[in-house]
Amino acid sequence: MTKKKRVLYRLAAILLIVAVIAGLMMALRGAKQKMAAAPEWKPRPVPLETAVIREGVLSRTIRYLGRLEALSTAEIAPKISARVLSLHADQGDAVAAGDILARLDDRNIRAQIAAAEANINAAKARLIGARAAATAARSSLSFLEREYERYKTLFEKEGISESAMEASRNRLYEARGRAVQAEQSIRSVQKEIAALTAQLTEADARLADTEIRAEQSGTIEKRHAEVGDMAMPGKPLFTLMDVSSCRIAFNLVQEDLKWIGPGRPVRLSGPVAEEQPEPAVSRIFPSLESDQTVRAEIDLPGGCPEQLRVGSLLPMEVVVKKGAGLIVPRAALVPAPKDAGYQVYAVRENRLVSVPVQVMIEHGGQALIAGALAAGESVAVGEYLQWIRLHGAMDATP
Repeated sequence: MTKKKRVLYRLAAILLIVAVIAGLMMALRGAKQKMAAAPEWKPRPVPLETAVIREGVLSRTIRYLGRLEALSTAEIAPKISARVLSLHADQGDAVAAGDILARLDDRNIRAQIAAAEANINAAKARLIGARAAATAARSSLSFLEREYERYKTLFEKEGISESAMEASRNRLYEARGRAVQAEQSIRSVQKEIAALTAQLTEADARLADTEIRAEQSGTIEKRHAEVGDMAMPGKPLFTLMDVSSCRIAFNLVQEDLKWIGPGRPVRLSGPVAEEQPEPAVSRIFPSLESDQTVRAEIDLPGGCPEQLRVGSLLPMEVVVKKGAGLIVPRAALVPAPKDAGYQVYAVRENRLVSVPVQVMIEHGGQALIAGALAAGESVAVGEYLQWIRLHGAMDATP
């Protein structure tokens, strides 16, 4: 390579180096200009979810499932044994007091009534004869008594013989016996008539018992017999329920007895709540059931709701504690350090401020609290493990 070519190569290298340096200087100048135009870095507020503190009433309740029952239920059973001849009511029918629900076979009873009436008539005829015989016996006795007195006077004056006197006395004694017998016959027939009349009265009552009637107004809950079945005393033909008043029955858990007693307010849902706005526990039974629960009842004096049937299951809540004050979401409560109760993070001027609070009632994701807070303020809500990193000096954007 000649000397001239070497000089040219060196010159080209120098020019390339100068061009690279110039490019780097221009790039550095542009970066400095961008950095100068960029805003100054500052810590950004932490975004979080908030809820507004409200003032109101919070209740702690225990949920139960109640069953709608009629206030009274009656089993309608016959008083006599007889075949079911006809049925006049069915399940679900509304009946009034005195309505005929069923008829039983009454042929045997009617035959007994006819026989008793015939026997009574025959006995009355015999009574007429007995009274006539008694009248005759008393008339004969009266005559013989006068005869004996006359004979007795004559005998004292020796006007008649002793045998005639004895004959008169014997006739008198016989007449007295016939009179007594006639009176006894009357009493016997009268007793027979009284016994037959009692039998007739009993038969009439049994005839009335062949008509099965409703003793009170209500609704037929169940029919237990069919035509042709043998009806017997103690075996119900119908179950009648009185729905003029209803009650709700539920089983209390044994552990809840310390919270729930008669008079405790109850919250119902659905149609019952509209018709019974403020029910309360009416009574709690004294003994435990086999499953270690206690039966409790709520009277509904307004009657059974038309939209519901007896036996319907009703969700309900028994109010065991109630208070008024400031209410926040349960998720706003944060355990305070060293087990010192709870605190909430109030958002004041876009900053988080820790405020100690006392929790009065917790229920349904809400908490009734007392503390240096006011209704309308905002508090942070969320997982407290995220809040634990925050402190009062940190800005926050609700």
